[in-house]
Amino acid sequence: MPEIIDIVAIHGRTAEGTGVSRPFRCEGEDGRDYFVKLNNVRHECLVKEWVAGRLALEMGLPAASVQQVRVPVELIKGHKEYETALGHGLAFGSLKVEASDRLVLEFIREDADGVLSRILLFDWWVRNADRTLTTCGGNPNFLWEMNPGRVVMIDHDNAFDAEFNSTDFRNLHALRGHLGAWNPNSRPEMISWLGDGLNRLDQIWEEIPEEWLYDSYGDSRFELNMTALKTMLCSFKRDDFWFIPTSLP
Repeated sequence: MPEIIDIVAIHGRTAEGTGVSRPFRCEGEDGRDYFVKLNNVRHECLVKEWVAGRLALEMGLPAASVQQVRVPVELIKGHKEYETALGHGLAFGSLKVEASDRLVLEFIREDADGVLSRILLFDWWVRNADRTLTTCGGNPNFLWEMNPGRVVMIDHDNAFDAEFNSTDFRNLHALRGHLGAWNPNSRPEMISWLGDGLNRLDQIWEEIPEEWLYDSYGDSRFELNMTALKTMLCSFKRDDFWFIPTSLP
């Protein structure tokens, strides 16, 4: 099971306009800073964050490290916003990416090592269209890490979307121009890579805290389950998975 980090200080909430959930900036007992979500999102979102974040890391993608953290009740007592929007108990934490900035299109013109293409394929696989970026702006849910100069994935709570729109994904995803992973010559390698990710799913699901999955009566908190996830993530074995719509000019 994953190590649980105790939160020792809460330094406020991220600003308006930095995402719908506006996670809380917290300091862990390890001296590192985390962006923490608990009551400010649905339990299903905590599970999505954990599963997609862990998959991305296990598959070698540049993603912010994810951590289960414990918020003590003593830290939130007497602070109305902390009590209602954060709460106490086991929460999801995303490790702060140091020396980073929000992604802009100029940072992602080239994909010499194929990483951007793999990220795009990963998001297609996990049905996460919540990485939009155009010349008019957007919400890419990527950071640009200044050193070594790379894209870092954050915010996976809209993954495994039952209403995933492939056309919107193709037209609006920040990395929509990087289609190298769809090259027929690359397909055997990509199929093997996705298969390795799928093989890690059982272990990752076992890491999820029971309280994220079930209420105090033992009933499931949401419809997403391991069977549905496996069905979704086995889609790469079908030929139609590899068809991606043509983007708008």
